[in-house]
Amino acid sequence: MFRANKTLKKLKLKESSILFPDLGDPKLMKLVVFSDASHANLPDGYSSAGGYIIFLVGNNKRSCPLAWEAKKIRRVVKSTLAAETLALVEAVDMAYYLGRILTEILYRNKSSCNIPIECFIDNKSLWENAHSTKGVSERRLHIDIAAIKEMLERKEISAIKWVETSHQLSDCFTKKGVHVRKLLEILKSGNLYS
Repeated sequence: MFRANKTLKKLKLKESSILFPDLGDPKLMKLVVFSDASHANLPDGYSSAGGYIIFLVGNNKRSCPLAWEAKKIRRVVKSTLAAETLALVEAVDMAYYLGRILTEILYRNKSSCNIPIECFIDNKSLWENAHSTKGVSERRLHIDIAAIKEMLERKEISAIKWVETSHQLSDCFTKKGVHVRKLLEILKSGNLYS
């Protein structure tokens, strides 16, 4: 988190801009979410960091960032799975909110169209739990995973996909020493799928 804030300060010092390219047909747009967490990695020794970045992506594969966040996770958790789950829940909540706003702006009707939300995570255990009928033993974690599963069932989330850590764009928000080069290239080019 410290590194992410330091990177943002550097960006403020440099002359840079974020491109908002033509995304094509609004009916074919989707929200793409990258969320990540690190378990008990903050200076106090027990708090965890979570972060996400949300892109609006057009059918022409062009994209623009709509929201991002890096912060201390709101409660102390017992595992990496719990930290990753809370980071995903925060990210999906924001993506759902942005999707509703975009739907109202683009269609002037809250229920006429849903903008798909596609999530990318690098934690296999979370991916498996989101796509499994098995439960977890920790009660609070069970509730958070159940909420994610329910959003998948209701099609509020169109997909949760696993990616390797090297392709996790929000990794730089939660860990020290992670390069931000790939994220900066995407922000400069407006092309998420290069």
